[in-house]
Amino acid sequence: MRSAGLPDEAFSAPRLAALLGVSASVVRQWAARPTHPLAAADTASGAQRYTLAAVAEFVERNDHLTLAVKVRRRLAELTTSETATDSAAGAGATDAALAGRGRHEVGAADLAAVAQDARAALDAAMRAVARQAQLAEATARAHAEVVEELRTAVRALDGSLSALTGPSAPDL
Repeated sequence: MRSAGLPDEAFSAPRLAALLGVSASVVRQWAARPTHPLAAADTASGAQRYTLAAVAEFVERNDHLTLAVKVRRRLAELTTSETATDSAAGAGATDAALAGRGRHEVGAADLAAVAQDARAALDAAMRAVARQAQLAEATARAHAEVVEELRTAVRALDGSLSALTGPSAPDL
């Protein structure tokens, strides 16, 4: 997706989320991703701001994300709305084009996308738990082997000490 036609204005996570029809926590999660995160600019006060162009680049690099399709569609709407409003109203049209987009209706497609994301997250968590259980089981087996080796060593040491200190042991 090209960022041409998108406003250069930087938005807070809640405002950007409202424009895109996602939650602010989703925007923050995107920015915190370890690979291909959503680019953010820090303000002088340390707050993060995001541009629609950065979102366009993010969804292009992360097109496997369920919400990428929805966000790409929203960006196209914003670009079309921005262009039409700019030609009619001139400067300051960005806010006019984006006004009223603070709330969005939740439709079946949105719920399906959220459900799919939740299932994917649950599947990943279940795989992680299963792997942890396997590792714990392997660790327990290794500990049992070490304990058995220590018991064998203690028995050998006990036998040696008994031989040295027993009734028929030579005087040293």
